[in-house]
Amino acid sequence: MGFDEPLLDSSSEEASLPSCSSSRAKLLLEWGAEEPTAVQRAQRWLQRSRERFADKRQRYSWLDWLSQLLPCLAWLSSYNVKEWLAVDILAGLSVTCMEVPQSKYLLGLQLPRAARLPTQIHAIVTHIHDASWREFAMGSAFILVLVAFKLLGRRSKRLAFLKALGPLTVCLLSIGVTSRWRLYERPSPERPWIHEVGAVTPGLPSFTAGWWLPFRSFHTQLLLAVMICLLDSLEAMSMAKRLALIHGYDHNASQDFRAMGLANLVGASFSSYNATGSFSRSAVNNDVGAKTPLAGGICGVLLALTLVFLTPFFTHMSKNVQGAIIITGVLGLFDWREGAFLYRVHTPDFLLWLVAFAATLLLGVVEGIGVAILLSLLWTVYKTAFPRIVKLARLPDTAGLYRNAKLYQQSVEEPGMLLLRIDAPIYFANVQPIKERLRRLVRGAQEQGELRWVVLNLSPVTDIDVAGVHFLESLLEELQASGVRLALANPHQQVVTLLRRARLLERLGEGAVHDNMQDAVESARAALAAGQQGP
Repeated sequence: MGFDEPLLDSSSEEASLPSCSSSRAKLLLEWGAEEPTAVQRAQRWLQRSRERFADKRQRYSWLDWLSQLLPCLAWLSSYNVKEWLAVDILAGLSVTCMEVPQSKYLLGLQLPRAARLPTQIHAIVTHIHDASWREFAMGSAFILVLVAFKLLGRRSKRLAFLKALGPLTVCLLSIGVTSRWRLYERPSPERPWIHEVGAVTPGLPSFTAGWWLPFRSFHTQLLLAVMICLLDSLEAMSMAKRLALIHGYDHNASQDFRAMGLANLVGASFSSYNATGSFSRSAVNNDVGAKTPLAGGICGVLLALTLVFLTPFFTHMSKNVQGAIIITGVLGLFDWREGAFLYRVHTPDFLLWLVAFAATLLLGVVEGIGVAILLSLLWTVYKTAFPRIVKLARLPDTAGLYRNAKLYQQSVEEPGMLLLRIDAPIYFANVQPIKERLRRLVRGAQEQGELRWVVLNLSPVTDIDVAGVHFLESLLEELQASGVRLALANPHQQVVTLLRRARLLERLGEGAVHDNMQDAVESARAALAAGQQGP
């Protein structure tokens, strides 16, 4: 039995059971009687670690061990060359064309980079008189070509390669059209009709790991590293989870963090930009139908070869083609149907989705993700700080099946008892709301009739802290002062352990802790029949 497991599953603990068993109650009260020391816990952890390592050493080959560091070795062995290779190659070619270099100007405007939508709109409106209709027409034509290729690729499985071929096609068209009519220097090189990428500095970056030492401004560098790591993690995880949701596969966050750490460690030796899950490149890879990480590997190899040998080939490629590719790719990630689904199913989730969307547009991508995570955490804290406390009653024609009295109007209340269930862990943040809610329920039950027992179903209470223990102590004292006894049903092992350490089990008395609701109610019913009114 696990450390946090109740004796019975919480979903079935209220099913029809035999009458109160003294042996089960004794076993429940003996939980935690011999608690392991810290040294014993450490020894058990080391023993389990040795056993797991020994098991892996017997089962793992050298390739399995190497795959822990380089996960690509694991999926390469099952790579479907016939179905995936052509698409991955085309996806790698498409992203390579977009990478040399990156620009996002579809209107031919030379604007400063900005992450916030209002700033971008203001810059575009301010410089709209400098916009080129030729740039806009050419970029729009490329978007139409990309959309046409995408639609044709979806119509038939045989034409699926067209979806990946679209970005490569528009890049070649851009280079061909711009070079054939020399649009990059007409009517003048200073104000051309179509802005070209221009000359790209050839060659690979030089080795710069020797610059690491000696450290300068260590605290400043450490703070910057932590901030960059946090922002990159937010960006990478949000994109990875979104793509995993779209394509229906499990996302391994630990593997992603290992990959980013290794990539940044190697990249730092060449003064590279920090590696993370890029929105634009991930969107393009997803849009062209990349099947495996091999597409990214092909892109890296082609990019290195391009920097060494082919940079002159991209000199006359228009900047607007990259804007068209990114716009088409990002639009494929926007799923308005998910928003409609959230609105229909759960309004709070829809409001979080809407605020995150607005924050991303107004504040920027990373800031928007941060706002979304913060609001999600606050919402989670709110739900645990104000948990539901359900009043239970017995369903008719059953021996011990207790359910929410509000949902089951035909349920029968036990005379002289108040049966409650706390649907959350009890800790410092929610102790006060739980206490106030319980006081109101007890006061209401006392006003309706004579109250002798309060039975708390603790099956959803998976954890409790010292504040929760003090809460139970004060609740016990208040109930005893008014002649009411307290009983606990189906508590988790950790809860029982803390109550034992606080000597609260002794104060609860005999017959006050049970492993299910039926035994707790029958014990209270027997005590009432015997005339026991208080502890």
